[in-house]
Amino acid sequence: MSEHFSEDECVCPCCSRFLVNDKLIEELEHIRHILGDFPMIINSWCRCQQHNEYIGGASNSKHLFINGCLAVDFYVKKLSFDTIYEKLDKEYAGKYGIGIYKNHIHFDIRNSYARWKS
Repeated sequence: MSEHFSEDECVCPCCSRFLVNDKLIEELEHIRHILGDFPMIINSWCRCQQHNEYIGGASNSKHLFINGCLAVDFYVKKLSFDTIYEKLDKEYAGKYGIGIYKNHIHFDIRNSYARWKS
């Protein structure tokens, strides 16, 4: 799919389907660069409705196929979640969705602005 991200990373664990969103992949490559070119470990990318319900995802999740798989959850071993969040918030001031969860950072390319820490 790109230099640093593969199809295997974006498949739904439930049904093995995936949907490539070129804009999201472009942004992920950019994020990797602004985070120091450290590897990003993907927790979740594309989800079918069944898997999204199983993990307790939001009913309107940006990870869903029906929403175009516009989101990815990830972490970087060498960086704290707060550091990642701050760098992304600065880089994408006023756009996209960025959140911190217990075991990952959420990033999505929604058409609006959202920030949260769980």
